[in-house]
Amino acid sequence: MLQKANEPSEEFKEYQKERQNLLSANSEKDEKGNPITEQVRGSNGEQLISFKIEDEKREQHEKEIKKLEKKYKEAVDLTTEKNKEFEKFLQEEREIEIHKIKLEYIPSDITAKQMNKILILIDD
Repeated sequence: MLQKANEPSEEFKEYQKERQNLLSANSEKDEKGNPITEQVRGSNGEQLISFKIEDEKREQHEKEIKKLEKKYKEAVDLTTEKNKEFEKFLQEEREIEIHKIKLEYIPSDITAKQMNKILILIDD
């Protein structure tokens, strides 16, 4: 349910696809012709994939990205705002009530690993 609430629009998916194509087209390639990428940390500590853009293509690449961002400005802005609201929602404190179940309702073929994960939900 939460994933659906934060799912990007079709227009934003098109933007992402076109952006990915530009990154692939303008990036340096390895010996197999695949884009060279590296993992980097974002400003929030999240792991991101960075494409290594060829120096001679950098200026043109930046122009193409700006053109793409302009073309999809509304979709990008809406998604950015939606992500901010979703993050705010996730940070809000909530109270939940957990209903426990009796041990007799647990299947007999449950594994020890599965049982450990649900112990908090079992009524003694």
